[in-house]
Parts: sequence; structure tokens; C-alpha cells
Amino acid sequence: MGFEVVKDQDVAITMLKMALRKDRLAHAYLFEGPDSVGKKLTALAFAKAVNCEEAGDDSCDACWSCLRTEELKHPDVAVIEPLKSGRTIHANTMAELVARACLKPYQGRYRVAIIVDAERMTAAAANKFLKTLEEPPGNSLFILVSHSPGQLPATITSRCQRVMFHPLTVHTVEALLARERTLSPERAHVIAALAQGQMNTAFEFADSEKREFVTKLITDLTEGGEPLLVAHAFLGRLKADRDRLKESVTGDVSPLETDSEEVVERREAYCASLFRKEVLSYLNLLRAWYRDVLVFAETGSKDRVWNADLAEAVAHQLQRCDRPEIERKLEAVTRAETLLEHNVAEDRVFRGLFFTLAELQTCSPHLC
Repeated sequence: MGFEVVKDQDVAITMLKMALRKDRLAHAYLFEGPDSVGKKLTALAFAKAVNCEEAGDDSCDACWSCLRTEELKHPDVAVIEPLKSGRTIHANTMAELVARACLKPYQGRYRVAIIVDAERMTAAAANKFLKTLEEPPGNSLFILVSHSPGQLPATITSRCQRVMFHPLTVHTVEALLARERTLSPERAHVIAALAQGQMNTAFEFADSEKREFVTKLITDLTEGGEPLLVAHAFLGRLKADRDRLKESVTGDVSPLETDSEEVVERREAYCASLFRKEVLSYLNLLRAWYRDVLVFAETGSKDRVWNADLAEAVAHQLQRCDRPEIERKLEAVTRAETLLEHNVAEDRVFRGLFFTLAELQTCSPHLC
């Protein structure tokens, strides 16, 4: 399938189609944007179109080249991703890729190399790749895919044509959820709104009880629960998440494997980045809740509430806090995120946060 399978990325697709029509391809592209919005899918569609025997601005999906690329069996198309061990792209992997890129295309017009999660390259791999970018082979095309382009060396990003990708629409996320998961339409709509345009987040909320856990925390606070106990429960959940992630990252590593110090550090950094995503997803769920209360306070409409299935609870929350207090709670969530970015201890951050969220959980005089 060609570019039509890519949803909600019209600007990026238009740019790539124009380059194909004019036959003016850059030697390297950087597809950047939020995680799980179609960057890798677009890279594969672009690789297919580049070597399509019809030579148009999209793939025909019928020629030998298109079919082989679709099956990931085209001799001129290579896709590399971080190894499970440490989730890194090693220098030897990059050396093999560069060596292939320097060869004349076997069947297509270009040797295409797609580098997924390009920010996971080790320093040695990045240096080896940089040398190729400085003097790119004439019939090679590199596509870097990254949701954290800031982690790539500037010497690499400056030599790529950057293509921006954006969050998916709620409608698209909802439709994909309905196709991939067995959910009621109401639950699919709520999760799609909360996912903020990222399919991985939508699947995570659909497959876990994370949202339900956060909702219980808010309910406990609203009903006068002790914030210290709420913080303790939350920190316990984070510890379990951290242990699970650490096990998933290191579980595939053989005890006999001798990794370099850099690989070990990259593995630890990857585990830390996964854990940071977990923490941010909890904070985003808290932020979404208080955002809903504020929106309901301003509009009086439950139709604009993301947590639509909990609209009554949202309205009840407003009866216990006035608008300025809800705004302070939203600011507290943002402040917690900032403190974590500055490496303030998690227990200190979340105890302070839940004490703030528990404040003034009493009926405001003008609302009673």
C-alpha cells in the first residue's frame, strides 16, 4: 500500500510526492515528530515509491519492486532498528549499512536505508554514519526516523532534509482503536481523546488499567483521602513500573554477553527514558482530568470533556473547587513535571503534588 495508508500527515506526504514528481530527492531525510504517528509507515511507503517501476509520485503496489518492498525482501531496501540488547544501534550495524549503501543498486533506482529510532545510535555508529553523509553515494537514500531528534548530533540533522509529522486526529485514533481492539464505542472515543494523537499511548490506555488507577487517586483525594497515603500508593505503582521496564530491557541480554561501558550506559538511559514516558503518561492523565473540570467550568458542556464517561464525576469535582483552584492544580501538575526534569527526588515531588491536589476539596461558598 502506498501513501494512502498514512493518516493525517498531508503536509509531509505532499512534500515527498513533490520530490518524487520532480525527481529531486535529497540524499538524506529526517522524519521527526511524536511517537507512533506514522513516520515509519511513511518511510516504507516512500521507499516503495522511490523504486517503483511506474516512476510516479506514489507506488503502484503491483510491480515486482513494490511487492518485494512490501514484504521487506527488496535487495535495495534495508530497515535497521535498535538491537534488543540495550536498544542501541551499534557501529558494526551502521558499518554494514554504509557498505551496502555504497554498492550499485541491484534492482531499483536507489539503495534505500531506513534507520528507525535513529537517536539510539551509539557515538561510534553516529560518527561512522556522519562520514557517509558528508560524501553520500550517488544512488543511496537514507531515511532517519526519530521522535527525539534533539538526541541526534547536530552534524547529522543539519545534513538531512527534515520532514515534520504531527499528532493524529481523535477520529483517526478512534477508528484505529476500533479496528485493532475490542472496545465499546464510548471507551474508544475517550481513549482516543486522551491519547493526544499517539497510537502507542492509545493502545497503552486500552491494554492497561493506568487510567483507572489515576481516576481512583483523584476520587480518593476528592473524598478527603489522606494525600500522604495517596502519594505512597502512587510511588509504589511507579516502583513496580520501573522494575517491570528494567526487566523488559535487560531480559533479552545473555549473562555471557560482555557489553561495552557505552552500551551499558545507553541501556540504562533507554530504561530511564521509558520510565520517564510512564511518569509523563500519569501526569498527562492528571492534567487531562483537571483540564476537563476547567473546560466544564468555562463552557458548562459535557460534550467537550475528554473523560466523557466520567462527566458526572467531573461536574462533581467542580462543586468542590472553584476555577482558580482548578487552575492552581493544573499548574501543580506542570510544576511536578518541571521538577522531575530537574532531577528532584520523585517522593518529594509527588508528595508535594498530591498535597496540593488535595487542598480546598471543600465546597466554595459561591458554588454551594
